[in-house]
Amino acid sequence: MFALALLVGCREHDLMRCHFGEEQILAETGGGHFHAVRHLGDSLLWSAREGLFVREGDAEPERLGPPCDAGLDAIADGGATFVVCARRAEPDAAKEGGLVAWRLGEERLERALPGAVGEESDGVALARHGNRLVVAWHEGAPKAFHVWRQDLDPETLEPSDEPERLSNPRFAAGAPTLYSDDEHLAVAWGEHWADHEGRHRVSGHVVVSVDGSHARMLVEVEDTHPAPVIARDAEGLLLLFRDQRAPLDYPSIFGHRLTSDFRLHGRLRLVGRADEGGPIRTFGCDIDGARTQIAVVARSWGADDTLVAAHLLDDELAERFHELQVYEWGGQLVLGDGVCDDNSLELLVAERVVPASDDARRRTAHLVTLPARCGAGPYPRSGAH
Repeated sequence: MFALALLVGCREHDLMRCHFGEEQILAETGGGHFHAVRHLGDSLLWSAREGLFVREGDAEPERLGPPCDAGLDAIADGGATFVVCARRAEPDAAKEGGLVAWRLGEERLERALPGAVGEESDGVALARHGNRLVVAWHEGAPKAFHVWRQDLDPETLEPSDEPERLSNPRFAAGAPTLYSDDEHLAVAWGEHWADHEGRHRVSGHVVVSVDGSHARMLVEVEDTHPAPVIARDAEGLLLLFRDQRAPLDYPSIFGHRLTSDFRLHGRLRLVGRADEGGPIRTFGCDIDGARTQIAVVARSWGADDTLVAAHLLDDELAERFHELQVYEWGGQLVLGDGVCDDNSLELLVAERVVPASDDARRRTAHLVTLPARCGAGPYPRSGAH
């Protein structure tokens, strides 16, 4: 179904080569688009108009509940899969928004959570830290674009306390992400405001709250949806975020190293175009014996098309292979996630419909998995999967 592009593998300094295998269609939606997708390896999750679904291994997809139009997140931990779903309020229909959590495994549990979710909410994050689950989400109500946090008991999914607002109420906050390791828990998000010194100009920053401390600025940005994410690779902590910076006239992903106490370190790196919004998904991978950080994001292609790009980054956050692209001519591929194991990636890619298309198939949005194998030298063939 998709035309698959490896656009600049021919550059002389690109020693990495990648090859796609066969795609598998998992789902389709008549709702125009998918709200969110997550790839956990053995478990795949997605939300669309038809509801929230999970596929475990090779089993048939199972509907867990109503759609998560404000976002979903999931983690695998201790033989169980934990899922959190955010649903927007519908004021015209007198429906309140809300959060729902699941524990999937031998014993299943579902619990509604306290917390405000508005009609413009966009994003929720989940992490395990020590003996608790941590949920962070975007409220998104008129004049209340805030980030909140709630801790849960992993056994019962009971909240340990009332939700806590993390963001500055003077600013408009964006979707949060969570980073957790044995020592620290960090919540990162963007905040923006109107710049009164410049007409029609927006200013903003990416902030982080570490171990419950007050949020502090990491980096200034102009993009209103920087979607920051903190991760760890072989060299330590790193920050990826979206911004538009001169001389570029479009939003891009940037990367920066962080110290062990979550402060900027070293030089800022431009990774690649990222002008279609949505989350930045990142995960680690061993390719040819070298630890590689993969960043997956949507970007435009030409005047009308949109593709999902995977960036393979080395220890210096420079690209080992310039942009592995999943592309369909005339298509709109807008969400991506993935996992990696021993030189092999599997991407989870969602499209949105193209209403004006003469092609009836493009008026239904599809969700697919797509394997790729990477290594040095000639392109590894699909038979290597």
